[in-house]
Amino acid sequence: VANRAKSAFLANVSHDLRTPLNAVLGFASLLRGKTLSDKDRGYLEAIRAAGKSLSQLIDDILDLSRIEADKIELRTQPVDLRALLRDLEMMFGHAAGTKGLGLQITVDAEVPSVLLGDEVRLRQILVNLIGNAIKFTDAGHVEVRVTGEEEGGKFNLRIAVADTGPGIPPDQQEDIFKLFTQRRGQDPARYGGAGLGLGICRRLAALMGGEIRLASTPGQGSTF
Repeated sequence: VANRAKSAFLANVSHDLRTPLNAVLGFASLLRGKTLSDKDRGYLEAIRAAGKSLSQLIDDILDLSRIEADKIELRTQPVDLRALLRDLEMMFGHAAGTKGLGLQITVDAEVPSVLLGDEVRLRQILVNLIGNAIKFTDAGHVEVRVTGEEEGGKFNLRIAVADTGPGIPPDQQEDIFKLFTQRRGQDPARYGGAGLGLGICRRLAALMGGEIRLASTPGQGSTF
């Protein structure tokens, strides 16, 4: 009962936050079509970036409230995994290229062309993991490797997102999956975030019968 009440409260608060936020983002989009000085355009882009970050935070809070109240409903449907990965490659290709990073996605031949699962939640997990890998990696590459094997009439899918970033110390590798927790020593002004993404992704993976593990060596990168 307490979780349901909290979920309803968070949903109402999130709605109250999103209404004025949508107005801010809407007017910011209208201003993009106006003739502005470089300085004013910089201010405008800062407003849009901050608004998008706040919108993502609201979405994370809503997802968290739904998970805790057992309100997440998975939708099983055919998923074209390779098409999904192509979308993600297009989505993150520019961000990786801007930082001079290579972005490579490989899918083993034995992975079926279509799988049954919740494409929206799978996409949500991969967007978070790939986005984090690019955000925290300054040189080298990000690689997404898809493998798996058939067992008992089902296909056990394994997706590894590997980077050449700073890595995560062993004593923090479990902590970063806790809600509202970030890597210690991380510059919040540079990387931002509220420390919700990985915790939500681990919970979504568990709902789908899976898990998220981490292998990382400081100075040598991380693989989720």
